[in-house]
Amino acid sequence: MLVYIGGVLFELFVPEHFLLSGRYGPHYVGIEYQVHDLGATRHQLAASGVSLIRDIGMAFHTEPEPCLGIAFEFYDHSFHNEPFGWKEPLKPVDYWRHDHPIGYTGLKRYSVAVADHDAGMAFFRDTFVIDEIYEEDRPFIAGKVTGFQLADTVVELISPTGSGVIDRHLRRWGDGIRSVVFGVQDLDAAAAHFAGHGVELAPGDQTDTLA
Repeated sequence: MLVYIGGVLFELFVPEHFLLSGRYGPHYVGIEYQVHDLGATRHQLAASGVSLIRDIGMAFHTEPEPCLGIAFEFYDHSFHNEPFGWKEPLKPVDYWRHDHPIGYTGLKRYSVAVADHDAGMAFFRDTFVIDEIYEEDRPFIAGKVTGFQLADTVVELISPTGSGVIDRHLRRWGDGIRSVVFGVQDLDAAAAHFAGHGVELAPGDQTDTLA
C-alpha cells in the first residue's frame, strides 16, 4: 500500500511470516530513490560490493546488511509525473502547508542510526555521491551527528556517544533508519493536533523538534 503524507510517499509492507513482525514490529526498512538508468545503478552498486535482495526489473532493493540496515530501493519511473492509478489525486503542497492541521512544509531530512559512525560515513562516501553539510555533538541525546546531502535529500547519520536514546534505539533495532523528519508551519499547533488524537510526543533528536 502507498500512503501520501505531507508530500512524502510511504510504502507499507505486511510480512508474510509473523515472526518477522513479532521480532521487529512496525519499523522503517528502506528508502527509495528515482534514478535515470537502472542498469548503470546496478553496475555501480555491484562494483561497490552491494548485492540485491529483491529485483523486479523495473525496481530493485539492496541487501540491507551491508547497507547499514537499509534496503535502498531504486526506480526509474515517477510516482508524481506519470499515471499511476491513484484512488484520488495527490494533494498539492498548499494543502499540506495551509489546510492540513499539522501544517507540513515538506520533508526536512531522514536520519540513520549506526553504532560505528566512521564506518557509516565511509559507506555513504564510497557508495554514493554526497556533500557533507555539518557535524556536531548533541549531548542531550548522547549522540554524534553528521548531516549530508544525498541527491535531493538531507540525511543525518547519528551514533551514540554514551548511554541515551540513540544507544537504546540501536540496542533494540540495530543499524537502520531512525526517523523521517518533516518541517511544519507551527510546532505548537502540530503538537496540539497530535495531543487531540491521544498521541504523546517526546523531544526529537535536534533542538526545537518533537517526535
